[in-house]
Amino acid sequence: MSSLSASTLRAAASWQAFKEGQNLARRGVATVVKSTPTGFQGSVRVGQGPHGTRATAHSPSYLEAHCSCPENQATGAVCAHAVALGLATLSPVAPSPAPPQPRDPDRLTAAASPPSQAWNIQLPPNWPDSLARGRLAASLSHCADPPAPADDALCHWLASVGTPAAKSPQHLQLTAPHLGDFLACLIGHPRLTAAPDQTPLEILDDAKLPLLDLTRQGTAVRLVPEPQTAPSLRVGDACWRISAATGTLARLRTGSAVVERLLAGQTVELPLASFLGELETLQGGLEFPPDCWIQSVHFVPAPCLIALALDGSRQQLKARLSIHYGDSPALIPGQPGQPGLPRLAGPDRCEVRNTAAEELAVATLTRAGFTASEPALGQWTLSDQSAIPDFLAHTLAHLQH
Repeated sequence: MSSLSASTLRAAASWQAFKEGQNLARRGVATVVKSTPTGFQGSVRVGQGPHGTRATAHSPSYLEAHCSCPENQATGAVCAHAVALGLATLSPVAPSPAPPQPRDPDRLTAAASPPSQAWNIQLPPNWPDSLARGRLAASLSHCADPPAPADDALCHWLASVGTPAAKSPQHLQLTAPHLGDFLACLIGHPRLTAAPDQTPLEILDDAKLPLLDLTRQGTAVRLVPEPQTAPSLRVGDACWRISAATGTLARLRTGSAVVERLLAGQTVELPLASFLGELETLQGGLEFPPDCWIQSVHFVPAPCLIALALDGSRQQLKARLSIHYGDSPALIPGQPGQPGLPRLAGPDRCEVRNTAAEELAVATLTRAGFTASEPALGQWTLSDQSAIPDFLAHTLAHLQH
């Protein structure tokens, strides 16, 4: 029986290592060379070069990892590279797509696939001040280099605003609402400069707001943002951070009222339960201090009880599947709910919803021939009369165990 699962990886790695491993897996930089039901071997292309990694799951709660990275070599800890390779073994992920197209697909009219064209793009010397005023001038000219993904995004955007990509040079005067879409097209563009000296510029995506401090005080968590050394501004519905010194413009992840308050320079205090409940969202928009308490927390599946209520006959069987976490109200597997999770179960242990157990219960019913008649209510139906005796005699006993 396989001992390797996402729950094994989550329990074995620190919170930070698991999150970094998730990001690496989504980027498609992990290459699996060999895998078995209890282990994997391969490499992860990141940083100074590929890291050779192998791991063995001796049990559902014990993972032994070996990696060429300094962290694993020094401490033996399950590193982000081992997590990434494990997740890639369980669910292979294609490499990340090209930088995003303009966010308004309704504007991509009949010219859905304009000719691909590489561009040189030049911004004025005072581009940070111009952006702060909500406007920007840009000069575009054709380039003989092979088109980059950002060039394709720019060609689509030009077509959407009725500007032919065949025209070169082009001089744009951008304001809202076009400015935000234009900047989104330039994320990762390789030929973006500022006049007059062709100073290279870079536009980044998914930047995080660094925290100066993240402390837990009893049942409360205090988040303190770092003093802003680079100004941030809103363009459309996105927040951007400007660093004129390094020539970068980075789009920040927001989507949370807590992140918005931190962006405004406010210190935020949250109940511990609220912080843990928002952790997935917060970690996407915030850069936690490397030595804060949450970095050493391991997230493990909470104990749960799967309940199956049966009704019907040998002609048709109906079932209601639910899951119970302690004294919390019953939940339907796979459906949203707040069963008091995540919750701390010790100084370095946090229990989360046991998605693996929920998925296994659903998969067991599906393999037995049940179909979801009312998924939101956990209602399932088995109408195959030939499958009902086998379910009652064998699968039901397996579920009970």
